[in-house]
Amino acid sequence: GGGGGAHENDSSLSEAKIEDRLKIRTLILEGDIAAAKALMSDCFDGIFRQNSALSFNLDLQHFVELMRDHDVEAALTFARKELARHGNELSEQENERLLSAMGLVAYDDVSASPASHLLDRKHRDDLAALVNSEVMGYLGISRTSRLERVFQQLMAAQAMLAGEN
Repeated sequence: GGGGGAHENDSSLSEAKIEDRLKIRTLILEGDIAAAKALMSDCFDGIFRQNSALSFNLDLQHFVELMRDHDVEAALTFARKELARHGNELSEQENERLLSAMGLVAYDDVSASPASHLLDRKHRDDLAALVNSEVMGYLGISRTSRLERVFQQLMAAQAMLAGEN
């Protein structure tokens, strides 16, 4: 995208970054988490220093994708090198998610694992939505789109009208 210089407002900034955000979303939905994370680092310098939980979520999904591809050796190497770096800063919930994902290693057929829900398409969708929201926050843009705000207003108006009848 092009840049308008120092006079950019929120909408032109968001428009300039929409293409990058869409590429990142597509990469996540395709399961190419390493490429998505690299593009995020290139486009949004410092985002992972500011948001270690975001980095963890992407790294955890990268591990899951390696397990989906039945590349246990690569998954374990990735866990030792990358996931282990998050160890001391994980919340209790993140630690539980990490342990759950690591359970995939115990199954030859990962879809038989109690953590098989991590392989669901919805998990990629949720991560893509989270990443987009965090990037928008990082850029200082409202985390909800105009369309979402219009929809929320429509629902509120509909509720008010329903209450009047």
